This record gives sequence, structure tokens and C-alpha cells, in this order.
Amino acid sequence: MLVPRESHLTRTAAEGMLEHFEEQRRHIGRAHQFRNKICHLSKVGINELGKGSIFEAEIRFTECQMAFDELEKLNLPEDKMWEFRNDAAQEMIELMVLIKFYPSLIGDDSEPQIPDDQEMVVPETAWLAGIADAAGEINKLIVDIEFNQVVPQALIAGVYESGVTVIQKMAKILDKFALVYPLVVSNTRRRGQGFSSKLRYVRMAELRAKENVIKLRRMSHN
Repeated sequence: MLVPRESHLTRTAAEGMLEHFEEQRRHIGRAHQFRNKICHLSKVGINELGKGSIFEAEIRFTECQMAFDELEKLNLPEDKMWEFRNDAAQEMIELMVLIKFYPSLIGDDSEPQIPDDQEMVVPETAWLAGIADAAGEINKLIVDIEFNQVVPQALIAGVYESGVTVIQKMAKILDKFALVYPLVVSNTRRRGQGFSSKLRYVRMAELRAKENVIKLRRMSHN
């Protein structure tokens, strides 16, 4: 009995699929590199803010955007793209929000304009998580501002007071979505990282900021 020979078309399709999967395998490694780079740049940018170097922080944010654009060009399985894109976007948004609110911390009364998820071209969940993480970073940022003497010591109490206000403004943004979403919105598959958990994280940051202000007030009265 004659056995049908494998057609050229079948071989070509199979080879194409193998090449596609091999490219995805290589791109997963590159995705790790881009995500790690964005996380590193975000942390460096936040450290620059703590030194009063907002210009350097803005440069790091621009570099985050460039790395994010490269990440989105990769050929990744859908679930992997979701994971890498959301993780990277969350770190990038955290830095962006802190840059926008930084002048408010050090005495500028102008109201910062925060680009939304569509303007930033990031997933809405990553945008929300990034704002929550920024709120949680405010107290540490203020400590760095004081340690690095970014503002005169006589004005540092005002920075701590502003920290409470800034966290409350961030919480107000998030509260709007707490009323919209009937279910927990999560930016990650890790436990404890859902939207409800992020809201509690922001509330705790606000509480710590208020405690810091209370301590300063008591010290000033002694």
C-alpha cells in the first residue's frame, strides 16, 4: 500500500510554527530584561526625587517609556505579554505619579494633572496599581527629602503635612474606581495584590503619614 508523502505545504506550516515558538522563547528572555530594566529605572528615579533631582527622575521616566515600547514589540504568548506588560507598566506609573505630585510635597500649591491609562497607553489595572504604590512610597520619599536636606529644616514639618494631603488625593482617585468595580480588580496573579488590598495599603500609608505629623507636632510643643 502506498503511503502518502508529506506535502510541501504541511512541512512549511510546521516549520513556520516551530520558528514562531522559538522566537517567542527568545523573546520571553528579552521581556524579563525589559521588565527588570523598567523596575530598576523606576527605583532610581524615585531615589533621584529623594535627592531633589526632579530633572533626573524625569529622564529615568522617559527611559522607562522607551523600554516599555520595546517590550510591547516582542512576540510573546498572550498570557506572558499580559504579565510582563502589567508588571512593567505598574512600575512606570508609580514613578510618573510621584514626579507629578513631587512639587506638591515641597510647597507648590498647583494641582497636578495625572494622565489616565488611555493617555499613558497602559492597562487600567496597572495604572491603578501604580497610583497605589506611589501613595505607599510617599512616607519613605519624605524621609529621603529630609535626610538629603532638599528643603530647609524649618520647612520640613510642612513637607510631612503635605504628604498626608498628597496621599489623600491619590486615595481619592482610587476611591472613584472602588465604587465602579463590583469585583476585585487585580493587576497580578499574586495573592494579596488585588485592588481591595491596594486600597488598604493606601489607607495604611495615610495613617503612617498622619502619625509622623502628630509626632512632629508633639516635638514642637516640648
